[in-house]
Amino acid sequence: MKLLIIGRGINLGQMLRYYGVDSVTSETVTNPTKEKFDISITYGAWSSRRVLGSLLLLPGKKIIRLQGSDVYRISSGTKRSLKIAKMMGATLLYASQELKDIIGLDGPVWITPVDTRLFKPAPKMEKEVDVLYYYTKGQEETYCLEKFRNQMRETGESFTILNGSVPIEKMPAVYSRHRKYIRYTTHDANPKMPYEAYLCGCESWDNGRRITHLPDYMDMRKAIPDLLEILDSLLLLRPMAFTGYRHARTGKVTGSQIAYRRTLF
Repeated sequence: MKLLIIGRGINLGQMLRYYGVDSVTSETVTNPTKEKFDISITYGAWSSRRVLGSLLLLPGKKIIRLQGSDVYRISSGTKRSLKIAKMMGATLLYASQELKDIIGLDGPVWITPVDTRLFKPAPKMEKEVDVLYYYTKGQEETYCLEKFRNQMRETGESFTILNGSVPIEKMPAVYSRHRKYIRYTTHDANPKMPYEAYLCGCESWDNGRRITHLPDYMDMRKAIPDLLEILDSLLLLRPMAFTGYRHARTGKVTGSQIAYRRTLF
């Protein structure tokens, strides 16, 4: 299986390579339309008609990856774009059940897991700051930034606020410098950062809930084989033993009949 990953999927590509999958990112390919790929996974393909039109030129079967943070940008225009993409033969791969429910179009739910090889406490790193917080610029209300600031005023703890992109390979050191990680948002977008922080030795909190373990659906060792099963089913058109999709958190299967997965390509 050879995969082309377009957009924000560098970490996914690395995890797939751990499992022997030949996956490359668009930045490393001169002309992806002229190379042979079994599957193309595109991030943000719904963002413009131009990007949607380029789907037709992509090699292999097409998957549009909808990230957890996309839940904050859903509009009627987004839904129309995704309907067009499905008509063009794309499969939608959701990062959360909430996101799938909001969009209302068929597609499997697969939560991007944490890279357990990368995220671990950085050696000889002192806890220099009490709290680490992250938000996306322009989405201060979504990330409840004022609520966090008020909390810090009350507790008097020292803190760092990240509001930009940090190379993923540097994040273990960032987490390891902080005693605690706190996250507030208005949506359940299955974030990775609370679990990354937990694995790096932080006391980690997600919307008031303390993270005390890494669940299976966030563990690369369980989640990547699940993704490979989804990809194999698209390539081989083999029967899937469910009419719906496996729930990412509980592992339960919706539907009871044995049915061939509908082919969208």
